Amino acid sequence: MVASTAFQIGKKVLKNRFVAAPFKTGLGQIGGSVSKEQMKFFGRIADGGVALILGEPIAVSADGREHPRQMMLNEGNFNEFSEFVHSIKNRGALFGAHLNHAGRAANPKVIGKAPVAPSAIPCPTTGATPGELSVKEIERILNDYQKAASLCKKAGVDFIELQMGHGYLVHQFYSERLNKRKDGYGGSLDNRLKFAQKLLETVKSQVEDIPIIVRLSASEFIEGGITPEALKPLIALLEKENVAALHLGFGNACDSPAWYYQHMALPEGPKIDAAKEIRKLTKLPLILVGKMVEEEKIETLLSDGVVDLIAMARPLVADPGLPGKIIRNEEPKFRCGACLQGCLMNVKSGNSIGCIINPTTDVFEEPKKAEHVKKVIVVGGGPAGMTAALTLVERGYDVTLVEESNQLGGQFNYAHLTPGKDRMTLPLDSLRNAVEKKVKILKNKRADMELIKEMKPDFVVLATGAEPIVPKIDGLDSVKWITGNDALKKDISGKRVLVIGGGLIGMEVAEKLLEQENKVDVVELKDKVADGMEPVTEKLMWKRLWGKEIDIYTNTAVRAFDPDGVVVEDLRNREKKNLGRYDLVVLAVGTASRCELESELQASDIPFSVVGDARELNQIIGAVRSAYSTVVSMI
Repeated sequence: MVASTAFQIGKKVLKNRFVAAPFKTGLGQIGGSVSKEQMKFFGRIADGGVALILGEPIAVSADGREHPRQMMLNEGNFNEFSEFVHSIKNRGALFGAHLNHAGRAANPKVIGKAPVAPSAIPCPTTGATPGELSVKEIERILNDYQKAASLCKKAGVDFIELQMGHGYLVHQFYSERLNKRKDGYGGSLDNRLKFAQKLLETVKSQVEDIPIIVRLSASEFIEGGITPEALKPLIALLEKENVAALHLGFGNACDSPAWYYQHMALPEGPKIDAAKEIRKLTKLPLILVGKMVEEEKIETLLSDGVVDLIAMARPLVADPGLPGKIIRNEEPKFRCGACLQGCLMNVKSGNSIGCIINPTTDVFEEPKKAEHVKKVIVVGGGPAGMTAALTLVERGYDVTLVEESNQLGGQFNYAHLTPGKDRMTLPLDSLRNAVEKKVKILKNKRADMELIKEMKPDFVVLATGAEPIVPKIDGLDSVKWITGNDALKKDISGKRVLVIGGGLIGMEVAEKLLEQENKVDVVELKDKVADGMEPVTEKLMWKRLWGKEIDIYTNTAVRAFDPDGVVVEDLRNREKKNLGRYDLVVLAVGTASRCELESELQASDIPFSVVGDARELNQIIGAVRSAYSTVVSMI
């Protein structure tokens, strides 16, 4: 297996071909100092077998930050950073410091002012228009890089990684699309490359004995954006300056964030093709990042020589031990589906990093083992039930999971059926496989009080989930209707369909119906649809829906079905109208907690807890975290 073999970059030898790419965790301190939580988080990744950890992106300047807890480096917090570096190296991994200035992609709410950039071109992601950097400000930022590099060397880092891609500051300078300057830093290609060259000279002056890795966007995947061909002059410069390796990502934080974050809906082919084009341009070692969780893909890329090392970010959030498990062929492996719900969405909303299948991303206490083995029944095999069962088994309990259907997964089983979400089978199968390996399971068995009393448990966990709501609408029984879940499982084509409810499920159902060549109308009570959908996912959805046969009625309620069709009411002006007849009605107005056994258990003397949607309606990540927190509190 190539992935298990050592590889040399500069004078440093990596013990295998796995690299932890830089990513923000939301675990740092306000102001940028390293926290104990960060050390423990990356310590797990080091223990998991990765050869090199590039840590969190370090903002070299205060006005180059994207997050209030983004790591920064100065004399005041140097001791914490040095401790962080050595805590990683003491666990057997090398450490690289990733230095960056976000330029126009900086968050104005975090830096307290408008961002700065080579030119005053707005960033669509933040909505901010940056101020154009003066030459004096450029010199100040270069000086900030110099200070950061000097401190990195003092801390004993093994590598320096310079971010020159993804639409950040260096990228903004060499991009003809983003650099409209008229001075010595703009215009000609040589001028646009000047900042990158000065940056390399500045950093090398401080760390001449430390290998430098450069992060690039192999392609921005936007019109007029950076392509492998456009990178030829920059790569030639990097070779001339003796950089040690190139780290290839994709996209642009402002203009093509879906490619930057490698969203699950995006195809693999264009990304691999771009990496192959870069391979033709240089003999420098190449690192590739983006949805690297399948062994066969990883091994093919390495054995074919497309790249030399594989980088992971979100996969290490889902399973910090994944590299080691791949090398040892060890199960269970927990595989990221690139949904962005817990990693990107949590961190952007101000919370610490999370994951839909790993509820312990920000939990660092050692698991508490059961002092006495207790018998526990978990009722329901959805994400909450599976998480509860695994957590209890890992702590030494005797657990039996009872599932009334023939398969585990619950609501999770529908996620991969929606457009652009095929990769959701990866986390679903991971969770299923782990449970089936470690937990006793009774399938096709409905848990009732008779069964529970017969099994004589010490404790019961109710994870019975939720069921679709059937609204009370006059005349509903006179039309053919199904639930949103039913619609996702069926092949429906050539029909006029009304979707009642334009939330996350309703819009996913509507898109699938459109893919199957139906005419779709959506009616939603609120003033917007897709409420609660992860923002990058929503943006991709609207892109796919462009030009499709769909009408959306917001602030609208369905009042009745009559022989002439369906009557709706505009809640803004109270006007009613008839939308005509539909071949099929899909009900996607939400779900209601399902917990029939609760009252009976309350009347018995059997202790129990309710978790997941049975307790409180939530998305998968909330259900999983609810289950984990509840069962841990009872141990």
